Amino acid sequence: MNVLFSSFTLVAMLMFAPDPSWDEEDSDEPDCQRSEAADAASVLYGEAEELAEAATVALEHAAAASRYAQAVEAIPEDERAGKQGTKYVEKAHAAYLKAFTDTAAALDQRQGWLAEDRAMLEAYLAVVARRRERGDPCLGDSSGAETALQLVVTLDAQMRPPPPAPAATPDTTPPEPRRTPAQPSRPLIVGGAIALGVGAGLGLTALATGLGLALPAREQLPDSEPGGRAGIFRRGAAGNALTITGIALLGAGVAVGVPLLVTGSVRASRTRQVSLRPTWGGIEGSF
Repeated sequence: MNVLFSSFTLVAMLMFAPDPSWDEEDSDEPDCQRSEAADAASVLYGEAEELAEAATVALEHAAAASRYAQAVEAIPEDERAGKQGTKYVEKAHAAYLKAFTDTAAALDQRQGWLAEDRAMLEAYLAVVARRRERGDPCLGDSSGAETALQLVVTLDAQMRPPPPAPAATPDTTPPEPRRTPAQPSRPLIVGGAIALGVGAGLGLTALATGLGLALPAREQLPDSEPGGRAGIFRRGAAGNALTITGIALLGAGVAVGVPLLVTGSVRASRTRQVSLRPTWGGIEGSF
């Protein structure tokens, strides 16, 4: 399953790799020149680029993402919503997503990286909103970050554990003289049904959402203008990542739920209730 998941991820990244020209800074705008602090942030960005190029496993991708995020924080807030900050944020999100989709990492680590990614995107978009209200002419294109946040929110909801079951109300009825022992097959059947239902529900939801993003992006790409392809690439990459996550969740639900249901059903078929009663001739029983 992990090999299949990684293969789909690699294909998605190759299909929707960002246009290299999108990463270029426009230095011809005199009103949007960088401050010295913003220039200093580019040093951290360079370190993050080196880490990202050498990264092969989740921890290394996460380290690169953290350094990109530090570069974002180093940019003054009144410049953070510009092209430089926008590029740093999207690079950080891409690295966080690579770390998250590596299922070889521990679950709590993946949840932590997802939380860091979400916090960074929300903080950046809050700055964008404030600068937009002030009519800042140097704002970057934040549509990619908005799409990324939608993806992260969806993944975050899928990763949360189910809420605890409510406490059972104490049974005050008097005990019966005889009780039928609980069937040992029932927990397996219930557990299998829950695993299959949750996996299928979350998997199909993520799959449908991902296809809803990726397919329109693929259709729009051939007819799009060169200046608008960056947003299409980002939407397509987000859709593919969500589609792959849906396939993984659906497969996990089937892999866990079906064996439990089969085992429980077999055990249930072997269980028989025994009934004994006294008679004039001795003891009679039914099986």
